[in-house]
Amino acid sequence: MTALDFALNPLRGLTPLWKVALLYSIVGGAVGQVVAIIVAPTSDGGRRALALAALAYGTYVTVATYRCAMNCPWPILGRIVRLCAALSLLIVPFMVYLMFSGGVVFAT
Repeated sequence: MTALDFALNPLRGLTPLWKVALLYSIVGGAVGQVVAIIVAPTSDGGRRALALAALAYGTYVTVATYRCAMNCPWPILGRIVRLCAALSLLIVPFMVYLMFSGGVVFAT
């Protein structure tokens, strides 16, 4: 498995749901938080860039979760996961709007 396959297989729906939840969501989110703590931008623009990177990764994980939801052994759980992922994708553009319209203020 190449690095490209590791990144694209969840978007193709070829990865088990547990692997998407564990590796991409939990471990990937933890790595992202560590990077955010290390980088720790001081300017407002840097904070917005970091927030956009986090939103982009979150969108990637949400789409991967939606695509791999039916790889779950229980069909009802797959449907619930797909519903939650779809609702999350509706919220992300709203959050980006709030970030750039000034509705979300970053603490200094």
